[in-house]
Amino acid sequence: MTTLRSIVYELLIMPRQARLDSPGTLHHVIIRGIEKKPIVKDEVDRKAFVDRLGQLALESQTAVYAWALMTNHVHILLQSGPKGLPSLMRRLLTGYAITFNRRHRRHGHLFQNRYKSIICDEDAYFMELVRYIHLNPLRASLVKSLAALDTYTWCGHAMLLGRAQHEWHHTDHVLSWFGKSAGAARRAYRDFVERVLEEAEKDFNRSLKTNRSSEKLEQFILKACRDANVSVDELKSGSRRAPVSSVRAKLAISLVKNDGVAMATVARSLGVSTAAISLLVSRERRIS
Repeated sequence: MTTLRSIVYELLIMPRQARLDSPGTLHHVIIRGIEKKPIVKDEVDRKAFVDRLGQLALESQTAVYAWALMTNHVHILLQSGPKGLPSLMRRLLTGYAITFNRRHRRHGHLFQNRYKSIICDEDAYFMELVRYIHLNPLRASLVKSLAALDTYTWCGHAMLLGRAQHEWHHTDHVLSWFGKSAGAARRAYRDFVERVLEEAEKDFNRSLKTNRSSEKLEQFILKACRDANVSVDELKSGSRRAPVSSVRAKLAISLVKNDGVAMATVARSLGVSTAAISLLVSRERRIS
């Protein structure tokens, strides 16, 4: 539901000389259930996972800046402590898996292979990552609105707004990116999150309008082809057969001159280059 799904993570990856186990490295950690199966089944499981994460973060001096516990995966933005990331993740995943399996009387692996860690550039992408991670429950419809997300327990968003509290969540550091005082920073952060939802809605409406325009364009082309007894497939194949070229020329001139459709769009729809459409329109203008 939001354009934040399109964040290109290749841009977030730092040069590979930054090792996964280097203390003080900023990581976006993604943990997935095996075969996309749930890693939490109820509130008891959720509390067990979050409590374990918090305890280990304090013990390992790991700074957690953003997190979202979903049904079959977890997102965590953290800065690793003195012992690095692998030690923390091993204790977190192994300990939780044992607890989960024992409680639900199951055996075998709970998580999909190894967790994924993306090493991030804090200066360039920190705020975007915090927002991206915290919007996950809303995108997945675990909550129905941003207002509901504001008080959602299983995500760091509510911590930043002061609606919930965990001593291991480094809210002060995150809020310092948004303002000098806690109140101003929380308002700025909330506006920052809401703004991307408004942009996403605008993008959706623009896309819907574009799709409707495309449908009308295709219907217009189909009718013109039927009237001239020409196949649409042949028209779009770039055929230069006289009847096909005639229909293409009439369509190009009508769409560009009368309807104001962009030449590039007309070209894609008629199976020729933009230069060819430009030539057709120019010729018609000289004649008229």
